[in-house]
Amino acid sequence: MRKILPVVFSMMLLFTVGCTKQLKTQNVDDSKQIIKVNDGFITIKEFDKAFDEQTKNGMGKYLKGSETKDNLLYLIFKDRIINELVIKELLDQEIEKRNINVSNSDVNKSIDEIAEKLGGKSKLEAKLALLKISKDDLKKGLKRDLEMNKLIGGLAVTSVSNNDVKKFYDENKSTKFTNPDLVRAQHILISVSEDDLKTKIEAENSKLSKEAVSAKIEEEVAKAKKKAENILVEVKNKPDEFGKLASRYSEDSSSAKKDGDLGFFAQKDMVKEFADAAFSQKPDTISDLVKTQFGYHIIKVTDRKKAGVTPFKEVEPEIKKYLEETNKTKVVQNFIEGIKNSAKIEYLDKSYDPSGVQNEIKKLAQSQKPLEQKDKK
Repeated sequence: MRKILPVVFSMMLLFTVGCTKQLKTQNVDDSKQIIKVNDGFITIKEFDKAFDEQTKNGMGKYLKGSETKDNLLYLIFKDRIINELVIKELLDQEIEKRNINVSNSDVNKSIDEIAEKLGGKSKLEAKLALLKISKDDLKKGLKRDLEMNKLIGGLAVTSVSNNDVKKFYDENKSTKFTNPDLVRAQHILISVSEDDLKTKIEAENSKLSKEAVSAKIEEEVAKAKKKAENILVEVKNKPDEFGKLASRYSEDSSSAKKDGDLGFFAQKDMVKEFADAAFSQKPDTISDLVKTQFGYHIIKVTDRKKAGVTPFKEVEPEIKKYLEETNKTKVVQNFIEGIKNSAKIEYLDKSYDPSGVQNEIKKLAQSQKPLEQKDKK
């Protein structure tokens, strides 16, 4: 499994209402309207929800309990969230104006696709529990994702020609398309994640002791290992049927469809345990069980490539997709800038006016510079 998993919660994570405790402005009615965008309004409640969602992790977690107007980090988040809420409102208005609709069946289909990418519905449920996202919030977020896809699909995006692709390759050959040693492998995964198990078990029964939770985790891991061991025996007896067995047994659904084939990858592309095993094998050899954070793997190396320049034909589809996405991103950015410039935006509560917030940021940043320089001395 690669270090970076496919992104399945995209715009949803930005605009979906979270399930954690909200940070509310003291003594303020949460229905109070703070910004007017054309004929729509943004309330203090919406700001609080967005603020809470974006400060759960990373630097934002240091704001819990200390979000005051003289806090530089708070103001930086505030400025960003105001802009995002205005854009969200403008996009909602465009979706409504263009009569863009998404059905429940479309949303359910997307949920099924996400579950498949993650390795099944139980994996999806564990991931949602880990992120503290409810099923309803997931549906709301996906509905918006699909609406946005339809909106973007209606914009004029410049097509990418074969000449564009070749030009990009030639200009970046020595930097982007010089590859290290590569290995191609198939694998069979019996999925088991101790973190996911812990989250699921605790969500199902919050009264269990730590010892009881650990015992249940050990039991599930042992089951997965036994299952993998039985499959390994079958694979060793029928090495020429590795692809069929991967298709039948592997719980990595995306590669199982391709007989377990992962294509060529560099050592840095995989988690360490998987990479160490694969790069130590010769072609047409099968590993013993390899344990990673994703579960138990059986690996068959099918090919190797020495370091060198990747031929154009091998990367042509990838380059074309990248250039198409780049063009689409530019079109979307220009579209958003256009509707924002033509919109009538009124900051009903002046403390949410971006110009004022940005001035406060500059003042605080300048006032803290001498302190920083003094500390360095």
